[in-house]
Order: sequence, then structure tokens, then C-alpha cells
Amino acid sequence: MAHPEASEQAQDLKNVERLKFFTDAVVAIALTLLILPLLESVSEAARTQQSATDMLAEHSGQIMTFALSFVVVASFWIVHHRIFEHVSRYTPALMGLSFLWMFTIVLLQFPTAMVGALSPEPILLGLYIGLMALSSLILSAMTWLVSRDARIRSGRPTFEASSLAASFSSSLLFVLVLCLALLIPGLSYYALFLLFLNRPLQRLLQPYFARLQTRLT
Repeated sequence: MAHPEASEQAQDLKNVERLKFFTDAVVAIALTLLILPLLESVSEAARTQQSATDMLAEHSGQIMTFALSFVVVASFWIVHHRIFEHVSRYTPALMGLSFLWMFTIVLLQFPTAMVGALSPEPILLGLYIGLMALSSLILSAMTWLVSRDARIRSGRPTFEASSLAASFSSSLLFVLVLCLALLIPGLSYYALFLLFLNRPLQRLLQPYFARLQTRLT
């Protein structure tokens, strides 16, 4: 007869896998939806007998926005995937954060469709970059929750200081990008280039998280 504790652990892992599969499906659908505005542009170009060159030139902004959003969502999914490598069971808090994160990923499709077609008004900048920042902050909260709650890990190793630093450095940069994009006229989406500072900031924060982990363990 199976040991009750072993059966419970097996069920916990099964539940975690179901949550991961569901999250993967949501992200995959969200990534697919990103291309829909461009497909509509192709249909419009065909109706007006527009050449491929003119169509690509006219919708270059939408193409760049699609590529940027695709990369951002994919990078967020990688972080989410790495978080759940440490999870053997979920708590209501972790599930709630996961669904809130999925909400930001799905909602991001809305401003993405507007960015390439409309002028960069402050409200659009705030919605587009703000959702990215919120999504990154939720991932940081999930990372911290999993790293501090031994019940969630259930014997699995905690995060290394480098992983914590990587998660929080990304969130800090997204918040900085949002503030600069809204406060400095003309900077607009160019503020997103600051995300290339993620690695240097990560190295700067890593010793801090190493000391923090030592104090908390």
C-alpha cells in the first residue's frame, strides 16, 4: 500500500504540473495573438492593392512592436518557468500571483495592438510599459515567495543569489523605464533600451541578495 505522505506529494506535483501546463497554454495563445494586428494589415493592403514594400514600410512600427512584445513575453515566460523548477506544491498565494501574472500577459496584447498604430501618448506609454513593469514585479514577488516558503519547495533547493538578483534587477529597470518614459518628453519607447543594463545591475545586486539570504537562513 502506498504511503499516505508519498501519495500526497505525488498529488501536489501533479497539481503543480497542471498549473504549469495551463500557464504555458495561456502564454502560447498570448504570443500567437500578438501577430493578429499585422495579419489585419496584410488584408487591408490586399484590398487597396498596396505593394509589399509599401505595406512593410507603413507598418514598420507595428512590426517592431510585435517583435519587442514577443521578446518581452518570452523572457517573462522563461523566468516563470525557472521559478516553477523550484516548486513542488503551490499555495493559494502562489496560485493567485500566477493568475495575476497571466492576466498581465493577456492584457498586454491590447496596448501592443495600439502602440504600432497610434501616437505615443502618455496614457498609452503608461499602459504598455506599465503592464510590462507590473508583470515583472509579480514575477519578483513569486520568486521571493517561493524562495522564502519551504512548504512550496518541499525539499527542493532555494534560489541562488544570482537568480534573485536577476529577477529584481529586471523589475527595478522596468519601473525606471516607466518613470523616465512618462517624465521626459520625447523619450517615449526609447527608454526601453535601458533594459540592456539588466546584467550590470544584476551583478551589482547579487552581493546584497547573498548577504540577505545568509541572514534569513
